[in-house]
Amino acid sequence: MGTKPNELLEADERLKAPEKPAATANVPRMPISRRNLLAAAGAAGAALLSGGWVHAASGGQSVIEAVYGKGNGNGNGNGNGNGHGHGNGNLANSLSWINVKSLGIVGDGNTPGDRDLIQAAVAGAPEGVTLYFPPDVDVLCVQALDITVTGMRITGGGKLRLGADNTYAMRIMADDVTVDGLIFHNPNELKRIDGDHGRGTRSGAIEIRAHRATIAQCRIDRMLIGILVNSGTAAIEYRGTRIVNNQITNQLGAGREDLGDAICIFGSDATVVGNYITCKPGEDPRIGINFESLIHEGWGSGHGHADDGHGTIQGNVVVGPFRRGIHIETSGVTAVGNTVKGQTWWGFMNYGDRNVIADNIVESPPYKTSPTGPGWNPVICGINIHRGKAVIVEGNTVRGGSAQGIRIDKEASGAIVKGNQLAQAESGASFTHGIYLVEAHGSIVEGNVIAPGACSDRGISIWKAKDIQISGNYVAGCGSHGIKLEGGLDIRFDSLIHGNIVKNNVGSGLYLVNNSFATISGNVLTDDRANKTQTTGLLMHNSDDCLLYGNGLDGNATAAVTQTACERLIAFGNRGYADGIVVT
Repeated sequence: MGTKPNELLEADERLKAPEKPAATANVPRMPISRRNLLAAAGAAGAALLSGGWVHAASGGQSVIEAVYGKGNGNGNGNGNGNGHGHGNGNLANSLSWINVKSLGIVGDGNTPGDRDLIQAAVAGAPEGVTLYFPPDVDVLCVQALDITVTGMRITGGGKLRLGADNTYAMRIMADDVTVDGLIFHNPNELKRIDGDHGRGTRSGAIEIRAHRATIAQCRIDRMLIGILVNSGTAAIEYRGTRIVNNQITNQLGAGREDLGDAICIFGSDATVVGNYITCKPGEDPRIGINFESLIHEGWGSGHGHADDGHGTIQGNVVVGPFRRGIHIETSGVTAVGNTVKGQTWWGFMNYGDRNVIADNIVESPPYKTSPTGPGWNPVICGINIHRGKAVIVEGNTVRGGSAQGIRIDKEASGAIVKGNQLAQAESGASFTHGIYLVEAHGSIVEGNVIAPGACSDRGISIWKAKDIQISGNYVAGCGSHGIKLEGGLDIRFDSLIHGNIVKNNVGSGLYLVNNSFATISGNVLTDDRANKTQTTGLLMHNSDDCLLYGNGLDGNATAAVTQTACERLIAFGNRGYADGIVVT
């Protein structure tokens, strides 16, 4: 990953330090006093409230004309109050840079009127204008600063302070808006927690209701919601959102399942790259990065999901007791190269089809049962594929502590769990089970490494899953069985267990119970230590019509194979176990 992706190179170009336009002669140099702006706004107040720079009832003069003067279309570049600026006769259409300090704001973070002055300037600005917040400016937002100008860039290093518990500091309501380098803060930790699930009042830093918004290199601190892409009651699918290289710190929580996300995206083809996210100690926030699809009529009751994700979550760091580090509830998403650590429920949670979760570092939650969310009682995992077809979990490093390292649930058929490494946490904490599949039919568990000490019980555990392939895994030093497949009576499971190295566990290397028609081939199931604890290479019970060939079964403490109540077991070419057909 030494070369930056194209989208990051493009972001670098877009996010270079802004420069004021070279043709400053076209911009009036007349001082813009608070008195001038307020006087003009008084004449056009009603018009401003209706939105936009429009002519006042008195004299037909607009607010921007009263403040800047009116161009005559053929001026000499030395603008004055009579409008001798160079341009096309309307200065509002040529203005490309607005410094908010020039609007007469106080900028001390305690003056409610500052937001209104800036809002008036935004309402009359042309498309593509830059709104500049100098670093020494702090604007109090008792209601959201609405960005309604297409292509506007808001930049500069200044601050927006949340001034009420029922609003956002900024709302993006126009397409192609870029916000970069600003600071959004909430020093009083204002938040309102009310309403039913999903219907309570929201507050936070930035709400987006537009296409192709870019939020980059911003700092957001002590918010209940950091950045929200909100489809609204109209369920509009906003596309092309880019959330890049932001710091979202001291995220607040609500102790419930509908509030407390650092980044939350509904129905948007989004790119979320390089963000650093933490939560405030003692808080119970919900999610670090939340990517959800829209719920369209006809897609199912309550949890139907449209195929509208197609996003990228890359190179982010999410640290602290969020209930989930990264939550994906849409399809076609790639989550690669992220680091998540210290969550209370799951590092990753997946609900969508065809998603890829790859090359991430997951410091699994250090709990067997959750310390938060009374009544929910979730199974704590590093990575949980709860729902979704053909999901790939590959190349991740998952360190122990939780009940399970990687879990694939019964509504996640056809999953591929490949090339992951599971190990103890730095604290020495281990998983109960490393990789756990629950009725996830047709899944593949291949090439994973479960290091010694990673699991206090089983390394790979399969519960009632048909047509499973377990191949090429290395499983060592588990507290019980290395690999266990448990099925049910009178059901054909057709499992393939091939080419695994399973060694030095306590109990058996491979344990089959009530699992018929399994093929067990080319495995090494042994204990190569002087003080052996792996009692038997293969332990079988009530598992009929199985084929056992080409395995290394010697070196175990007690026996190569121990079987009870198994019918028609065919064995040949195994080291440490005689050829033959077992009929009981």
